Amino acid sequence: MDTSKFIDPAMGIEGYLCGVKDVTWWALDHYEPQSGVIVGIWPHNARMQNSTEISKLKNIYGFNYILFANAYDLTKFNLVLSAGYTRNKIMAQILPDNFQLKPYQYGSIYSYYVDEPYERGYSMAGIRDAINNNAPGSKLIISGYRRTYGLDGYVSTSDGVLFSSYKHW
Repeated sequence: MDTSKFIDPAMGIEGYLCGVKDVTWWALDHYEPQSGVIVGIWPHNARMQNSTEISKLKNIYGFNYILFANAYDLTKFNLVLSAGYTRNKIMAQILPDNFQLKPYQYGSIYSYYVDEPYERGYSMAGIRDAINNNAPGSKLIISGYRRTYGLDGYVSTSDGVLFSSYKHW
């Protein structure tokens, strides 16, 4: 076999290497949100098992706020604190059947959250007072997904509304 026509990869053709492919890729070290921007997450239950997994949300992925689900107890709340979240970066979900207990247990935090109160027919009676009395300075945030005037009564009792529509309008 005549090997004189083979190209030596080290020599290349006209100064270009043969047989070499340059690939550029980025490995995420960590993400930091822009100053003044809230990047929050409602984590999956599997993530809420230990403080190391929770702290990854903050320190690697840049979620500077966390929503604490209603199903969790004070032990999980303390786990979130030990993972590096401060009280002013925690939103805790409450339901009409425990709205007095959670603000009493958790105290002042960024916000208490009621998920879709209009759509679920929740009464907001007493929720604002429970937060004001047991967690001064905490906000009350609600959510909704129906485009309707029925939500107006709930909006007037809250400090903010998260809204998403599951259908096109």
